[in-house]
Amino acid sequence: MGSPEPALFECARCDLHVHTNRSDGRYPFDEVLRRAAARALDVLAVTDHDAPPDAWGPQTVDGHPVHLVAGAEVSVRLGDTEQHILVYFPGAVPDGFRALCAAQRELRARRWDDARAKLQLDAPPAAEARAGDRSLTRFHLAQAMVAAGRAPTIGQAFRQVLGDDRRVVDNPFPAADALIGAARALGGLPVWAHPGRRETDRWLDGLAAAGLVGVEAFRPANNAADRKYLRKRAQALGLVLTGGSDWHGWHDGDLGLWYAEGRELAPFFARLLAA
Repeated sequence: MGSPEPALFECARCDLHVHTNRSDGRYPFDEVLRRAAARALDVLAVTDHDAPPDAWGPQTVDGHPVHLVAGAEVSVRLGDTEQHILVYFPGAVPDGFRALCAAQRELRARRWDDARAKLQLDAPPAAEARAGDRSLTRFHLAQAMVAAGRAPTIGQAFRQVLGDDRRVVDNPFPAADALIGAARALGGLPVWAHPGRRETDRWLDGLAAAGLVGVEAFRPANNAADRKYLRKRAQALGLVLTGGSDWHGWHDGDLGLWYAEGRELAPFFARLLAA
């Protein structure tokens, strides 16, 4: 990454978890980058679901420097749930990880078409996703349900049909430990995205043993007690902490209103630079 980055990261305003319309975000990549610069974010990771970006490293947008950390949010099976692993890279995303994500997007496209038929939704097939241009998520299915009048809101669609406990939509993704091992072999740093306390108690030890590098502790939804709990658990297992808003641009305010401080993420950035 070059010599300026350690000093930049130390005092940076950071968001290591945002989405574009390549997955379930509202805005295209360039608009997301513009919004990050407008709010003076210094470090940004665009982490679309199974769809890593092409750009990485220092960018200048409307006169403001933004450092892009390359990565993606990858879906996995963990017990009886679908969980998400953020995978970060110190530079360009390697071809092997891009191939892994392409296979994931194909799984998503198959799930979309299967769910579309199972739920009898009048929604287009996954041709665009199969061409590699988009990554279809359960959020897109929820949108289709609302558009079809099958659910009044996105949240209700998840509660009725799309949640892990409903078993209506398949979970075709690889086991978490297998994905973590593959990411590490390709030079990536896997981090568990938005873990809850119950899930953390149940699975963090096993994920750490499989090669997990960190946990996403700094989030808008996490209070001081949540952060303290995750910090204690992470330190006991030698894991680092990251932070991200999980911003999609639909109803979550402007990008950059929330940010994590670089000094809080220093051990993660040290691992990233060392990689």
